[in-house]
Amino acid sequence: MRWLHTEYVLKGVYLGLVLFAALVQAAAPREDYWQTLLLVNLCTLAGLGLALAVAAVRKMREGYQVKGRLLIFLLFLLLESPTLVYTGILGGAFVGVFLVRQEGLDQLFLPTVAGGAAAGVVFGLLRQVQHHYVRLGLILALAASLVTGALAWFGLIGELSFSHTLADQRVFGIQILLGIPFFYLLTFAGHEEESEVEIGAMCAALGLGAGILLFDHIQFRSVAFLLPMALYLVYTMRVLPGLRVLKHAFRGLS
Repeated sequence: MRWLHTEYVLKGVYLGLVLFAALVQAAAPREDYWQTLLLVNLCTLAGLGLALAVAAVRKMREGYQVKGRLLIFLLFLLLESPTLVYTGILGGAFVGVFLVRQEGLDQLFLPTVAGGAAAGVVFGLLRQVQHHYVRLGLILALAASLVTGALAWFGLIGELSFSHTLADQRVFGIQILLGIPFFYLLTFAGHEEESEVEIGAMCAALGLGAGILLFDHIQFRSVAFLLPMALYLVYTMRVLPGLRVLKHAFRGLS
C-alpha cells in the first residue's frame, strides 16, 4: 500500500513537471519555444533510454537473452524495472525543465510540482473507491473540471483569462500531448495494476491539449470533447480488464 501511494505521488509529480515545462515553453520568445519544447522531451526520452539500458545490462548479466525479440524484451524491461523507469522519466523531465527554466517563472515550479503531487494523492484516493460506476463518475467529473478550469484560465471558455503573458498557447497544448506517452509508461511499468484513474488523467490531458490546438477550428472543436470521452469509455470497459490479466501473466512468465 505504501508503494501504491508513492507511485501515485510520483505520477502526480511528473504531471506537475509537464505543466511547468508547458508554461515555460508557452512564455518563451517565439524564436525559442520550439527549441525548449524539443529539449524537455528529448531529455525525458534520454532518461527513459538510459534507465532501460541499465535494466537491460542487469538482466543480461542475470542470463536473460534478447534472441531477436526486441519488443518483447523492452516490455519485459518495463515491467521488471519499474523503479528504473520512474527514475529515468522523472529524472529526465527534471533535467529538461532545469535547462529551459526562465527568470520570472521560477516561482511557479514548487506550486506546480506540489500541486501535481497533491493530484497524485487524490488519484490514489479515487482508486480506492469500491463501487465501479461511482468511481468512473468521480474520475470523469474530476477530469472535466480540470480541463474546464484550464481552458477558462486560457480564456477559451468565457471571458476569464490569466494567460496574457504566454506568447503562444499552441506550444502549451503540444507539450501536454507529448507528456501523455511518458505518463502512460509510468502507469504501465508500475508495480500496481492500472486503473481507471490513470486513463482518466490521460484523457483529461488529451482533452486539454486538443482543446487548445483546435480552438481556432470551429468544425473540429467537438473532437476535443468527444475523442477523450470515447477513449476513456472504450479503454476502461474493453481494454483495461484484459491488459491487467496480460501484465500479471507476463510478469508470471518472466
